[in-house]
Amino acid sequence: MTDWRSGLVARVVGAAVVGALTGGAALLAGRLMPVARVAVDCRPAGGVACGIARPIAGVLLGALLWLLVVVVAAFAAGGLFGWLAGRLVGVRLGVVVPLVWPVMLWALAIALRPVGVRMYLTGVGVVGYVALAYVLTTVLTAPQIRPVTRAVATGLIVVAVVAVLIGQRYMPGL
Repeated sequence: MTDWRSGLVARVVGAAVVGALTGGAALLAGRLMPVARVAVDCRPAGGVACGIARPIAGVLLGALLWLLVVVVAAFAAGGLFGWLAGRLVGVRLGVVVPLVWPVMLWALAIALRPVGVRMYLTGVGVVGYVALAYVLTTVLTAPQIRPVTRAVATGLIVVAVVAVLIGQRYMPGL
């Protein structure tokens, strides 16, 4: 008899929990660190361009700093919770899932856009979106599923993303 922790259902449930906790950590990091301007000094150049570019550069650098903190917090939380799932519960998600879930989240956001689903990563929906990305990435990397099935499913996701991107580029009304 095999251990319950080695099955696909245990991996999917573990990924959903770890994904929800990771999404919650990213949401918390985004709430705790406000987006603020960064002071930019453009001396000795000065001039009119400095008066225009300084506030814009300050806002952009502040947004990049905020994004960096949220991404680092999400990766750290994903790695920690994935390690804890393997260590405390015995459900191993592997190394790929905590690293690749942002790509799956981006692919989901692109592929679901034509059916009217918009992923706003500013509210509580982040928890569900990240959990969904974790679950799909876990299923696509699960050793319990045949490699051909995993390759076909991954290929279908890639084709869907490419089709949506091409469709948006050449048929913007659709």
